[in-house]
Amino acid sequence: MVAHGLVEDSPIQATAELEACLNRVEYYQPLYGIVGFEPPLRNCRDRAAAIEEALKPLGKNFRLIDFGSSLGYFPFYFADRGAACTGVDIKPENTAVALTVQRLNGLPATFRTGSLDLQSVRTIPANQYDVGLILSVLHHITHRRGKDYVALLLRELLARIPTLVLELAHRDEDVTFEWREALDENRLGILTGCDADARLIAQFPTHLSKVMRPIYLVTRRTGHPE
Repeated sequence: MVAHGLVEDSPIQATAELEACLNRVEYYQPLYGIVGFEPPLRNCRDRAAAIEEALKPLGKNFRLIDFGSSLGYFPFYFADRGAACTGVDIKPENTAVALTVQRLNGLPATFRTGSLDLQSVRTIPANQYDVGLILSVLHHITHRRGKDYVALLLRELLARIPTLVLELAHRDEDVTFEWREALDENRLGILTGCDADARLIAQFPTHLSKVMRPIYLVTRRTGHPE
């Protein structure tokens, strides 16, 4: 049997259009399936491979939404392996980069600009997605809106999406950002009230600190909203 060739294995040369888009954003993630730029602020493949391993029981054709998708690396990674993927980011400039990358790599992920908040989450139909990625996003929401808001947000998400993958910043990180003081010493305190199980699947440093930031697989225990 001939193995399916991944876009990742045959990258495409960057274009002037993509370079112009990239100049308008923080170059945080690799541009999936693209060559021609220096390395970004953060490597993503290590985290993607760890998440892929944790999601193996779902098979390959699951439906995934990435909240805070930045330049689209994770939706492209999983779309390259058979998943139906959507990326949502609050910055239209990031969405523009992801869409420009898509025109080059041809992967069938979709991208849109939007925020992660209670109003947007409550519009998500139950069973539309199998997996939600929320990687290094929740500490910003905690800083702006508080821990109780984030706990409610996660309850609403789990009512609609049975599996979440959370990468969580924490107070032990050696950074000076204001969000650090907003975080609970109990990293999983934001899951209070959620009928879910959380399992640590990996830990990685960030571009900000060598302190390891954990990634949890959070799975809903019970049924769907009425």
